[in-house]
Amino acid sequence: MGAGPGQTVVVVGATGGVGSFVTQMAAARGARVVAVSATPGVALSSELGATETIDHEAVDVGSTLRTRYPAGVDTLITMYGDVETVTGMAQSVRTGGLVVSPAMRADAVSSTFEKLGVTFTGVSRLSPARLPELTTLLDAGKLRVPPVTAFQLERAGDAIGEMATGHVRGKLVIAIS
Repeated sequence: MGAGPGQTVVVVGATGGVGSFVTQMAAARGARVVAVSATPGVALSSELGATETIDHEAVDVGSTLRTRYPAGVDTLITMYGDVETVTGMAQSVRTGGLVVSPAMRADAVSSTFEKLGVTFTGVSRLSPARLPELTTLLDAGKLRVPPVTAFQLERAGDAIGEMATGHVRGKLVIAIS
């Protein structure tokens, strides 16, 4: 993520396990972070460094972004994988901007985003070259580790059910003991 001062970065899923790190790292680099979250995550988004929050349960995110940022945002980072929904949000990305997602396959969306004049990057993990940045932020107390909720193996179905809601705060793990 090349976010920095003067750039506007939209993070969809800003209070989940990955999104909470993305929100904090972009804010630490000086970017204006617009967090997209459900109602329960609005306060947490601000605590993580988001400049503003859009409650996706209350408004249409794509049209809200286009109204607030008529010249477009620089980057859209989404943990959400529905192509149609993300395409609607991607229309708010400026020409030459970037859409990043670990939840969407490049072969399913690249041509759609090319038509919008934006680049798509599918990612599944942070490059090891970025670990020093994470370590520095953690050591300085500038990176908050998201909450981890553990489920015993016999309650794995409950964890999957919680994930299915799309409103997980932090990370869920299955404990095998």
